[in-house]
Amino acid sequence: MGKYMKQHLYNFSIIILLCLLLFQCNRNIVDRRIAKANTDALTDSVKHYKNNLNGQTATIKTLQLSEQQLYKTILDKDQRLKTLTQDFTAINNIVKTESTTTIDTIKIILSEPIPVPDSLEFARAGSVNTKWYNIGYKITKDSLTITPFITWTATTVITGFKRKWVLGKQTLVTDITHDNPYIKTTHIKAAEVTLSEPWYRKWYFWMAVGITGGLIIK
Repeated sequence: MGKYMKQHLYNFSIIILLCLLLFQCNRNIVDRRIAKANTDALTDSVKHYKNNLNGQTATIKTLQLSEQQLYKTILDKDQRLKTLTQDFTAINNIVKTESTTTIDTIKIILSEPIPVPDSLEFARAGSVNTKWYNIGYKITKDSLTITPFITWTATTVITGFKRKWVLGKQTLVTDITHDNPYIKTTHIKAAEVTLSEPWYRKWYFWMAVGITGGLIIK
């Protein structure tokens, strides 16, 4: 092999190593940023704010995990959630929430009062407590008052790909599951924004940087 060819191979090797070094440096910066964001997300708590519709919105920082990290840190520690993901060939995101509905007072005026003498004070009060709701009530001769009415649920939202059989077409779907059997989802509108990778994170950008750097060194 001639001296000229050896010099070119040497220069090419330097350029490749420089590209790999630059790409790895960029990758390390991104990984550190994600690790810091995940640490903040793990220690974050639910916050509420008034949204633009004059309603209330709950918000929390979101974990950014690889598929391997997702299984290691979340799914392997939550058997119910792991079971819900078994039909997915790939998971894009998971949201798990807990919510409570509380109505302080519901008063119903009876269309026909209970026929008891006016001289007799009639009232019955009590409560019903179950796994999925609590109700306090009071009945008088002319009304029924429920105070309070409380119900709750845990909700899991999973977006990912499913296929009907091993070689079937993959379809992007969103599954919503409530723990409370009395709560039923009646409408879903799901959309996922596909984000393109920034130009400065493309491999060919760092290749160009490496080549330029190699030429400058040369």
